[in-house]
Amino acid sequence: MLLPRFEQDAPAWIEQWVTFLLDKRGYFQWSWIRRLMKAGVIARPETDNYIRKMPMDVASLRADPDVLQDEVFCLFRLLPPDKGALIQPSDIEGADHPEYATQYVSGSLRQLASEGLIDRGRLLTASLEALRIGRKPIDCTWFYRFHELLKLTLDERAALQAAYCDLLTNSVPAVATFALDALGELANASRLDVAGFLTSVERVFDLPTKGTGVAALKLLAQAGKADESIKPDIALVAAAGLGHETPDIQKAALGVLEGLKLAPDERVAAAIASRLDTMAASMKDRARKLLAKLGTASDSEKTVAASRRNTGQVGDSPRSGEAWLRSEPSTQSNVSADPLLSESRLSDVKAIVPIQTLDELIESASAIIEKFSDADEVERLLDGLSRLCNQRPDDFAARTAPFQKRMEVLRKNGAHPAEIEIDVLGRLMQVFRTWLYGAPGPRATADSDDEVEAAPVPPRIHVEPSAAELATAHANTSRRGWPLSLSKRLSSQPVLTFLDGRLSELSNRLRKCDARPLLAAPTHRGGWVSAKAFVERLRFFEQQQLDPQSFDLRQALLRFAPESRDEVLTAAMGLTGLRQRAIEWALDKHKPTDVKEAVVYVAAKAGRDPFAPMLASDNPPVLEPLTFTWKVVRQLPAGDSNQPRWGLTIVPNLNPFENPQFRIPPVSLCVVANRADDAYWSEGKASCLAQVWPINPAPFFAAGAAAVVSDLETTNNDVRHYPEFLKPMFDSHAPFSEMAQLLLAVSLQAKSADQRGLAVDALIAVMADGRCLGEELGIIFRQLLPSGMVRCNRLADPFAIASRASPPHMFACSQIVQTMFGEIDSLSDDAYHLLIPLLDWLVELNRPLQDPIRQTLSKLSGTTKSAKLARSLLKR
Repeated sequence: MLLPRFEQDAPAWIEQWVTFLLDKRGYFQWSWIRRLMKAGVIARPETDNYIRKMPMDVASLRADPDVLQDEVFCLFRLLPPDKGALIQPSDIEGADHPEYATQYVSGSLRQLASEGLIDRGRLLTASLEALRIGRKPIDCTWFYRFHELLKLTLDERAALQAAYCDLLTNSVPAVATFALDALGELANASRLDVAGFLTSVERVFDLPTKGTGVAALKLLAQAGKADESIKPDIALVAAAGLGHETPDIQKAALGVLEGLKLAPDERVAAAIASRLDTMAASMKDRARKLLAKLGTASDSEKTVAASRRNTGQVGDSPRSGEAWLRSEPSTQSNVSADPLLSESRLSDVKAIVPIQTLDELIESASAIIEKFSDADEVERLLDGLSRLCNQRPDDFAARTAPFQKRMEVLRKNGAHPAEIEIDVLGRLMQVFRTWLYGAPGPRATADSDDEVEAAPVPPRIHVEPSAAELATAHANTSRRGWPLSLSKRLSSQPVLTFLDGRLSELSNRLRKCDARPLLAAPTHRGGWVSAKAFVERLRFFEQQQLDPQSFDLRQALLRFAPESRDEVLTAAMGLTGLRQRAIEWALDKHKPTDVKEAVVYVAAKAGRDPFAPMLASDNPPVLEPLTFTWKVVRQLPAGDSNQPRWGLTIVPNLNPFENPQFRIPPVSLCVVANRADDAYWSEGKASCLAQVWPINPAPFFAAGAAAVVSDLETTNNDVRHYPEFLKPMFDSHAPFSEMAQLLLAVSLQAKSADQRGLAVDALIAVMADGRCLGEELGIIFRQLLPSGMVRCNRLADPFAIASRASPPHMFACSQIVQTMFGEIDSLSDDAYHLLIPLLDWLVELNRPLQDPIRQTLSKLSGTTKSAKLARSLLKR
């Protein structure tokens, strides 16, 4: 009813209304807009959705012939929306179903082209032009497949040859392969413009895919047979393939160069010699033989070799890998023999500036609830709440009103309630409400010194398990994780138990406006507490006659930085009561007399020397240093019986205690959520966990390994923030413990590109400072092999990237592979992915094959890729 009125008397807002209709989601009559345009009521809408929402069935297109001259071809010039493709690749499926063809874009256009209603030549050109815009791979698929569905004649191919050559420079490998196939048809018919082809094809070797490069080299070889006069030009282009990172492409490039049978040519020889440094070691001898036949590149090769020697790379006479690691200063580990107790931790990290005013506290809290990812900011905020909670000016309600309102909005409309409950933000919001309203916060845990006030709506609080429960858990663990009795105690988030205890203590003091500094508040980023600040806080407690609270004191002792610790603490002797005993425990000069003292003493011992026996007396019994037992399982997430996922069960090896109430301070870190459906991680949660025991991140790495394995085959791990677990590994002081090795090993196999990429960087880092020499990581991979988790094809690229960093990195990579495959019964079918680079590394380093892997490879026979490579390796 409105259209006739609009045609007669259109309101001024009609064009804005049309744009609104086009930009909103949902169905509408596109034909209305065309009718208004034809009546001259509106101009053609400028929004891209005018083209995107155009009906593309044959009937609609036939009914409006003007669209076939303009709007249809605009479709080829549009970029896709932010997500997805402009036209889904599945649209092409209609080509195999003629009865549905007219319902698909591709079917409609081909039908109308066959009837002469659409210019076929324009369709061919437009489909190629669409690929030059810079589309994502998923958006390119429809255009080149549609182009081929038009079934071009040879004359049409020849007319488009320049466009095909331009597409060889496309960054999408599938597009370059499509162009090579089209040019291949012309070459088979002897109609290829070789000069134009040579101008563009060299860019193909910048693409990472093997198939595209090999296809280009085959076409180069074919062109060389057709025209003898351009063989040197073809050789120059083929030499570019020698610089590709894939040995198969280098091998194919050498085959083309050898097949050309060139006369001596200085330009070609120089092009080959300049790429010797980046070639696989197994290809270099073949390249040198080719250079000898060309007979003119000796000077070029000498220059390359000298350059390698000057930059410290292995050249024609490689140094031994072990000797390099021993003698090269830049590769020596900067971790001392006793790294955790003597190395400086505060000199390279920024100091944290405490919150000083109420306004600053409100501002910090407002920022946290909007985006929480940094544990340092959380600790700074908690310390500010603790010190300033007694500041309640008359305008307190007015100054905090915007924050209160925003917090309630986020609580009601923000994250899913389940995520709020299991993450750190939900706990912080409870503390904030206690600060603002005096409402109850988290309940105090069993060993808290404070009284527990009743809470109308008590949150889920996790009580720390006893050592006896933990020690017996592994034996009773089912295929899905912890036994039911212990699972009820641990809930699904045991890693936050320690934080819960600290927040309980803080909430109880907030209700009373009991202002005091937090002993555990980090003075430096990364969770470190300096001895000087700790003593200053204890002196304040002495003046006010305040006793340290249990969780706060234990957390502070776990966070002690090594700098001047003993000197500062010794100078502070002379305090009284629990404050004096805290100093004595930190200096290991006072043994616990009961269970209540023992929990604090163990925290002090863990922060001082985590690798020594925790207790030396018989009551309580000796507690050995923390170690872990782990195993890989194939488990079923809750509610899904058809999609098993990898799981990693990690259990701390702790001695049982007779007294079930004895609890170890870092136990919260030791307990890992082993069920896939329990492994919810956020960036903030991982960041907080990393700071509980900064001097020994092994439990943190253990939690990370279990989390990564639970989603090993998922591509969207970035949303779970698993890369956070790898960040402490870049600290050269962090020990490359068994749990660190396990985390790195599983991360290198992750399907997520983000996780795997950061794992490669971490691998390079631990090799660069000498923490990883290869054998230790190889042992972890060998332990993972029986589970079937190891994917050699995924490991090949990370090891190849790491090996190119330096000769010591190459040596370490060779040690990983040789140790991994040493003394095992058989190799997996995909083992050749790692045997190929191993051969290159050993040739480059001039190293023999180790005996354990020699025994494994000697069992192989037949014509498989692994068997052929085994025979080559056994010759070394």
